[in-house]
Amino acid sequence: MQKRQNTLKQLTTILFFLVTTTFCLGQSLFFDNVENSIWTTDSSCTESTFTENQEIGLTKQRITKDSNTADRVIWTFKDSLIVTYFDATLKDEKTIGKYAYKQDKDNGLLVITVDDKEPISYSVGIVSTGSFVLLTKKKEKNKKARKPNKG
Repeated sequence: MQKRQNTLKQLTTILFFLVTTTFCLGQSLFFDNVENSIWTTDSSCTESTFTENQEIGLTKQRITKDSNTADRVIWTFKDSLIVTYFDATLKDEKTIGKYAYKQDKDNGLLVITVDDKEPISYSVGIVSTGSFVLLTKKKEKNKKARKPNKG
Protein backbone atom coordinates (compact mmCIF):
# COMPACT_ATOMS: atom_id res chain seq x y z
CA MET A 1 0.00 0.00 0.00
CA GLN A 2 2.82 2.40 0.92
CA LYS A 3 4.62 1.65 -2.37
CA ARG A 4 1.45 2.39 -4.32
CA GLN A 5 0.99 5.74 -2.55
CA ASN A 6 4.60 6.69 -3.30
CA THR A 7 4.12 5.81 -6.97
CA LEU A 8 0.94 7.89 -7.08
CA LYS A 9 2.76 10.86 -5.50
CA GLN A 10 5.57 10.54 -8.04
CA LEU A 11 3.14 10.42 -10.94
CA THR A 12 1.26 13.43 -9.61
CA THR A 13 4.50 15.38 -9.23
CA ILE A 14 5.65 14.49 -12.74
CA LEU A 15 2.27 15.43 -14.19
CA PHE A 16 2.34 18.76 -12.34
CA PHE A 17 5.78 19.60 -13.75
CA LEU A 18 4.78 18.59 -17.27
CA VAL A 19 1.66 20.76 -17.18
CA THR A 20 3.42 23.81 -15.76
CA THR A 21 6.36 23.44 -18.16
CA THR A 22 4.03 23.11 -21.13
CA PHE A 23 2.01 26.15 -20.02
CA CYS A 24 5.14 28.24 -19.56
CA LEU A 25 6.59 27.10 -22.88
CA GLY A 26 3.37 27.96 -24.72
CA GLN A 27 3.20 31.34 -23.01
CA SER A 28 6.83 32.01 -23.88
CA LEU A 29 6.16 31.12 -27.52
CA PHE A 30 3.28 33.61 -27.58
CA PHE A 31 5.47 36.44 -26.32
CA ASP A 32 8.42 35.46 -28.53
CA ASN A 33 6.25 35.48 -31.63
CA VAL A 34 3.53 38.04 -30.91
CA GLU A 35 4.98 40.76 -33.13
CA ASN A 36 3.78 40.29 -36.73
CA SER A 37 1.31 37.60 -35.65
CA ILE A 38 -2.37 37.49 -36.56
CA TRP A 39 -5.11 36.23 -34.24
CA THR A 40 -8.88 36.04 -34.73
CA THR A 41 -12.05 35.88 -32.71
CA ASP A 42 -15.62 35.32 -33.79
CA SER A 43 -16.84 37.57 -31.00
CA SER A 44 -17.81 41.11 -31.83
CA CYS A 45 -15.25 43.67 -30.82
CA THR A 46 -15.49 47.37 -30.12
CA GLU A 47 -13.40 49.64 -27.95
CA SER A 48 -15.76 48.86 -25.06
CA THR A 49 -14.74 45.18 -25.37
CA PHE A 50 -11.45 46.05 -23.69
CA THR A 51 -13.07 47.79 -20.74
CA GLU A 52 -16.17 45.61 -20.30
CA ASN A 53 -15.10 42.02 -21.06
CA GLN A 54 -13.19 40.07 -18.43
CA GLU A 55 -11.94 37.53 -20.98
CA ILE A 56 -11.10 37.60 -24.68
CA GLY A 57 -10.41 34.37 -26.54
CA LEU A 58 -8.15 34.51 -29.60
CA THR A 59 -7.28 31.82 -32.14
CA LYS A 60 -4.13 31.88 -34.24
CA GLN A 61 -4.92 32.75 -37.89
CA ARG A 62 -3.57 29.79 -39.86
CA ILE A 63 -5.35 30.39 -43.18
CA THR A 64 -5.41 33.40 -45.46
CA LYS A 65 -7.90 36.06 -44.51
CA ASP A 66 -9.95 35.54 -47.69
CA SER A 67 -10.31 31.83 -46.87
CA ASN A 68 -12.44 32.62 -43.80
CA THR A 69 -15.98 31.35 -44.30
CA ALA A 70 -17.36 33.20 -41.27
CA ASP A 71 -17.08 36.82 -40.20
CA ARG A 72 -14.09 37.40 -37.94
CA VAL A 73 -12.48 40.08 -35.86
CA ILE A 74 -8.77 40.07 -36.70
CA TRP A 75 -6.05 41.18 -34.28
CA THR A 76 -2.78 42.02 -36.03
CA PHE A 77 0.19 42.69 -33.77
CA LYS A 78 2.77 44.96 -35.40
CA ASP A 79 4.26 48.13 -33.92
CA SER A 80 0.74 48.63 -32.64
CA LEU A 81 -2.28 46.32 -32.31
CA ILE A 82 -4.61 46.74 -35.28
CA VAL A 83 -8.10 45.30 -34.78
CA THR A 84 -10.28 44.89 -37.88
CA TYR A 85 -13.62 43.36 -38.75
CA PHE A 86 -13.59 40.98 -41.73
CA ASP A 87 -16.87 40.33 -43.54
CA ALA A 88 -16.46 36.88 -45.09
CA THR A 89 -19.33 37.31 -47.54
CA LEU A 90 -18.16 40.63 -48.95
CA LYS A 91 -14.45 39.87 -48.41
CA ASP A 92 -14.26 43.35 -46.90
CA GLU A 93 -12.21 44.52 -43.93
CA LYS A 94 -12.95 47.55 -41.75
CA THR A 95 -10.68 48.94 -39.06
CA ILE A 96 -12.12 48.92 -35.55
CA GLY A 97 -9.11 50.55 -33.96
CA LYS A 98 -5.37 50.85 -33.58
CA TYR A 99 -3.99 50.49 -30.06
CA ALA A 100 -0.67 50.70 -28.30
CA TYR A 101 0.40 47.48 -26.61
CA LYS A 102 3.37 46.15 -24.75
CA GLN A 103 4.41 42.78 -23.44
CA ASP A 104 5.41 42.00 -19.89
CA LYS A 105 6.91 38.60 -20.58
CA ASP A 106 8.25 38.15 -17.04
CA ASN A 107 4.75 38.43 -15.56
CA GLY A 108 2.89 36.85 -18.49
CA LEU A 109 0.95 40.03 -19.24
CA LEU A 110 -0.20 41.79 -22.38
CA VAL A 111 -0.93 45.47 -21.72
CA ILE A 112 -3.24 47.30 -24.16
CA THR A 113 -3.89 51.05 -24.12
CA VAL A 114 -7.18 52.23 -25.59
CA ASP A 115 -7.47 55.92 -26.52
CA ASP A 116 -4.71 57.14 -24.20
CA LYS A 117 -6.72 55.89 -21.21
CA GLU A 118 -5.38 53.80 -18.35
CA PRO A 119 -3.63 50.72 -19.80
CA ILE A 120 -5.51 47.43 -19.38
CA SER A 121 -3.45 44.41 -18.34
CA TYR A 122 -4.37 40.91 -19.43
CA SER A 123 -2.82 37.71 -18.19
CA VAL A 124 -2.08 35.40 -21.09
CA GLY A 125 -3.29 31.83 -20.85
CA ILE A 126 -2.28 29.74 -23.82
CA VAL A 127 -2.95 26.19 -24.91
CA SER A 128 0.33 24.32 -25.32
CA THR A 129 -0.21 23.98 -29.07
CA GLY A 130 -0.02 27.75 -29.29
CA SER A 131 -3.22 28.01 -31.31
CA PHE A 132 -5.51 29.48 -28.66
CA VAL A 133 -4.99 32.33 -26.20
CA LEU A 134 -7.29 33.42 -23.42
CA LEU A 135 -6.67 36.98 -22.31
CA THR A 136 -7.99 37.49 -18.78
CA LYS A 137 -8.24 41.03 -17.50
CA LYS A 138 -6.17 41.57 -14.38
CA LYS A 139 -8.08 43.08 -11.50
CA GLU A 140 -7.05 46.61 -10.77
CA LYS A 141 -5.67 47.30 -7.35
CA ASN A 142 -7.85 49.64 -5.37
CA LYS A 143 -6.50 53.12 -5.63
CA LYS A 144 -7.26 54.89 -2.42
CA ALA A 145 -8.02 58.55 -2.83
CA ARG A 146 -5.96 60.69 -0.55
CA LYS A 147 -7.81 63.23 1.50
CA PRO A 148 -6.43 66.74 1.24
CA ASN A 149 -4.74 68.08 4.35
CA LYS A 150 -6.73 70.63 6.25
CA GLY A 151 -4.35 72.77 7.93
